[in-house]
Amino acid sequence: PAGLKGEARAMLTDLRRRRPATRLVLGLRDVVDDPSATVGAWRREGIYPLLDEVYDRILVYGQRDVFDPVAAYGLSARAAAKVRFVGYLRRAAEPVPAEVRALRSDGRPLVLVTAGGGGDGAPLFDAFARGCAAHTAPLPFRAVVVAGPFLPAEDARRLRRLAEPVDGLTVLASVPGLAGVIDAADAVVAMAGYNTTCEILSFGKPALLVPRTHPRREQLIRAAALQRRGLVDMLPPEAATPERLMAGVAALLSGPRRAPRPVALDGLERVADELVALLDGLPSDDRPDAASRPRRAAAHAHPEEARR
Repeated sequence: PAGLKGEARAMLTDLRRRRPATRLVLGLRDVVDDPSATVGAWRREGIYPLLDEVYDRILVYGQRDVFDPVAAYGLSARAAAKVRFVGYLRRAAEPVPAEVRALRSDGRPLVLVTAGGGGDGAPLFDAFARGCAAHTAPLPFRAVVVAGPFLPAEDARRLRRLAEPVDGLTVLASVPGLAGVIDAADAVVAMAGYNTTCEILSFGKPALLVPRTHPRREQLIRAAALQRRGLVDMLPPEAATPERLMAGVAALLSGPRRAPRPVALDGLERVADELVALLDGLPSDDRPDAASRPRRAAAHAHPEEARR
């Protein structure tokens, strides 16, 4: 709320003082971190006065009955009145990369394994590759590991050595659009970052999440909350052994699952609503002209264009 290292604080407070008609909006993902860690950090960094006195709206890109930051992070009544839960952000379909389309040629289901940028994905990738290598028969699925651009070089070389002898296991350093791979997959094994989670939810894919727990517990909280709703399966990282990962994938591919409690995925449109409502509340001299205002209908009709 004050910038990565507090660098935005002076600008925000000065803008509030000099231009009181300017509307300031804070966007928060569904979970920031463990409540005790977040409360401690926000107290040390003086965030609560910004929420009370500077911001006009606090938009949470999540759902209150999944995780409630108002209660968890101890927001005052004044700040709580500014909070709007807009829902998760739906992702649109993207083209399936050619190298992934080719993996569907033999009719086996396709499993995607991803850890976002890959910087801390090596333990998950190694455990999955070892589980595949230990399979006594040909794999009943094809798997593609998208390692990500930040997987350290030595970890990438080890992963390729593990995967090379395994029929049906492919390693890609990166792909032009991960949403297209998630859309093409029959199941996903992933960490629980916000963007990857939104993509999984957008395409309704069976997923096994292995959240990171350091340096923040954000992913663990998110994955556990979505597991309680029946939307994903979860393994804490210390339990993500090769054997349990293989069992988890088998469960994802085994057929019908219990009916989930869905989440709202119309966050983009609801953000547009909130911004228009803020602008409509401005005095006429402070309103931008119509050509520069967000268009509600466009957000409905062309979500990708509105994202751009």
